[in-house]
Amino acid sequence: MPFADRVEVRLGQAFPAVLLVDQGALSGLLAAIHHGKEQLEAAQSAGGGR
Repeated sequence: MPFADRVEVRLGQAFPAVLLVDQGALSGLLAAIHHGKEQLEAAQSAGGGR
């Protein structure tokens, strides 16, 4: 949705959740995803993951 200065993120197939993120919040979302990924990887390497 470049005309609206937003990014649409769809999660799921049958019943997708849609997240609309404006440009100002995009860097915060990316940082949160990166941080979450690092935490999951750390838990897996420590033997705490599934």
